[in-house]
Amino acid sequence: MLIASIRPSTVDGIKQLAKKIKRERSTTHTEALDEASRQAGYENFVHARRQLSTPKTEGFPVYLSIHWYERLADRPAGGTRRAGREILRVQLVSAIARGDRQASCR
Repeated sequence: MLIASIRPSTVDGIKQLAKKIKRERSTTHTEALDEASRQAGYENFVHARRQLSTPKTEGFPVYLSIHWYERLADRPAGGTRRAGREILRVQLVSAIARGDRQASCR
């Protein structure tokens, strides 16, 4: 089999190709991993693993912002009233239709 024509697209694919390269060329496993990674379009195996391991964010991010304040009854006597804001990021699978945005948020 001609291994020069194989272009793996996953870390497991690179590892499988490296095993074939190691057997055919009698080289070390590290050198075979780097060669397989170069055939896949990366600088070396570490670069390939980092690029292929990073999670790809799919979907649509939505940010919910909530303002809060301390009720008068809950604050200590003579103390100041505390307030703040919390932001929550939610990843949606599909986009919200533009026309529904106002209606669905109320």
